[in-house]
Amino acid sequence: MLRKSDNDTVLVVSGGVTLYECLNAAKKLEGEINVRVIDLFSVNPVDKDELNRSLEQCGNRIMVVEDHFEHGGLGDSVRRAICGKQCTFVHKFVDKLPFSAKPNTLYKLFKFDADSIATSLRELAGK
Repeated sequence: MLRKSDNDTVLVVSGGVTLYECLNAAKKLEGEINVRVIDLFSVNPVDKDELNRSLEQCGNRIMVVEDHFEHGGLGDSVRRAICGKQCTFVHKFVDKLPFSAKPNTLYKLFKFDADSIATSLRELAGK
């Protein structure tokens, strides 16, 4: 758990390089939306209890951000951990054929940059 308050309205789960963009997005939203951020670096093991507890505390709104394809990564692992929960689930993942480029170029392309994440978090929170 890297960021938490008693008033969090959305939960973000990420790991690796995208985690820092999520933290920057949460900082941009200070005073507007309270964002809980969990660093889930590996797809196994997963702390299911903490994920489910945090999901409930954040109004059952969750976003997973990963620099991986849709299937077989962090998003699938989180879905399994919260299986059966009624929630709003947003998954940001690599949805185009990747290529080598500077990180900031790729973050913008895949909407992993802090500004894109902040926009998605506003939508998730209903703002």
